[in-house]
Amino acid sequence: MMVSNAKTLSHSAIFGNMMHILSVLMYTPKEGILNEKNLIDNLIEYAEDLEDDKLVSKVRNIKQFLNEESEEDIVADHAQLMVGPFELSAPPYGSVYLEKNRKIMGDTTMEVGQFYFDCGLEVASDYNDPPDHIAVEMEFIHFLFSEIFNSLNEDKVEDAENYKAKLRKFLKKYYLPFSENFAEKIKDNAETNVYKITGDAILHINKFLKEF
Repeated sequence: MMVSNAKTLSHSAIFGNMMHILSVLMYTPKEGILNEKNLIDNLIEYAEDLEDDKLVSKVRNIKQFLNEESEEDIVADHAQLMVGPFELSAPPYGSVYLEKNRKIMGDTTMEVGQFYFDCGLEVASDYNDPPDHIAVEMEFIHFLFSEIFNSLNEDKVEDAENYKAKLRKFLKKYYLPFSENFAEKIKDNAETNVYKITGDAILHINKFLKEF
C-alpha cells in the first residue's frame, strides 16, 4: 500500500469517528452526549492522534464544561439553539443557510436526501427531522469515511477513490457552507460553554475536512 493511502486510511478512521461524536453532540442532550460523555474522551484521543494541541484543548474544555455546567442549562441551551419552540438561534438545517428564502425543507434538502439514496442510504422512516439536519449530515460523512477506510483496508483503491470523490462533493456543495455558518451561529448565540466551544470545534475540524 502506498504511503499516501496509508495516511488516508488513518485519517479516514480518525475523521469518521470524530464526525460521529460531533453528531451525538448535535442531538438532544439527554438522548445524546449526556448519556455518552465517554465519547468526549475518545474525541480527545483522536485530536491527540492528529497532534493538534489547539483542538485537544478545545475538546478537553468541552469535557470540563459537560461536568461543570448543569444538565438543565445544557438541555435548555440546545433547545434555544436548535429545537424551539421559539425562533431558533442556530437552525440545524442546511437549507436555511444554502437557500435565499432560508426555509426548512427546501430544494437542497431534497438534493441531500437524493445524495444519501444514491450512496445506498435512506433516512430512517421514524426519524422526524429533514435529511439535511446537521447531525444526519455528520453521520453521513462518518459513513463515507468508513467506506473509504474499509475499501483501502481491503486494497480496493478504486472503490476508495470513488467514495472519496463523493465525500469531497458532499463537503464542498452541502456540508461545509452549511456547517461553517451554523457553527458561527452556535458560537455567537450559545449560552453555555459546552455549545460555544462545540461550535468552535466544528470550525476547527472543518479545516481538516477541507484538506482531505
